[in-house]
Amino acid sequence: GDSTANCITQSKQYADRNGGRQLSELVCFNRELTDSERTAVTQYLTAKWLTPSEIHVIASSGETVNNSTVALTGNVKLVVEGGGTFTASKVNQAYLGGTEVAAGTTLLLGTASHPLGNGNATQTVTVRENARFDFGSNRNTSTCAYNFILYGGAKVNSTVPNGRNNQRLFGTVTLEGDATFTLGGTANFGGISEATRSRLVLNGHTLSLEQGGDGQWGFVNTVDDGVVQFTSGSSGVWIGSVDFSSATFGTAGTGFLNIGSFGFT
Repeated sequence: GDSTANCITQSKQYADRNGGRQLSELVCFNRELTDSERTAVTQYLTAKWLTPSEIHVIASSGETVNNSTVALTGNVKLVVEGGGTFTASKVNQAYLGGTEVAAGTTLLLGTASHPLGNGNATQTVTVRENARFDFGSNRNTSTCAYNFILYGGAKVNSTVPNGRNNQRLFGTVTLEGDATFTLGGTANFGGISEATRSRLVLNGHTLSLEQGGDGQWGFVNTVDDGVVQFTSGSSGVWIGSVDFSSATFGTAGTGFLNIGSFGFT
């Protein structure tokens, strides 16, 4: 029979809280849907309305482009390309679609708080082939987690001058090719507790770690086969339990280990 509705997007907990939403599409059916049909409709609506739109910023080779004023919000993905350098300097960005650094391009974080995302939101950063993500002197990573997807030749640089507050690189690092992490000064890698444990998804690839200072490593684990190796410098100090049991672990070149008192598997 006929159906009626007197409210859309009403809170399940508070009857007096409703509205204030944007309705993109209303789909009506003349019969009850099966579970598989409900799934198909959900996938259709998600693909149509919730797939992030992309904003492309081109920094040509040898050029540096700085954004300190333009605010990005909503389900937007930032794509930096062109072979040059893009500096993210706008404070408290709030876009939700993630960030991608195209092949051969560099993204440099400015000193502003949360230049790729606001508050406690997790930010996904994709670094394509031979691209570079550089934290610069930005230290505001302890309340905004970064999940990295790294392709062949990608490099993430995290350097904090000695005496400055340490950086924490939370979240998951997923390899789609051999990639490199460089830590300098007092930059840290990993979580500060079991609740913030970092994960290395190696996918059979090699993550090379270059340590150039007194940074700390801790609360990290690998989840599949691959290679984790220090290629230069000391590992710094291990401050938490580390589980590399699923990977091949060692040193190469001038790399060596300085293992602290916490567990190492």
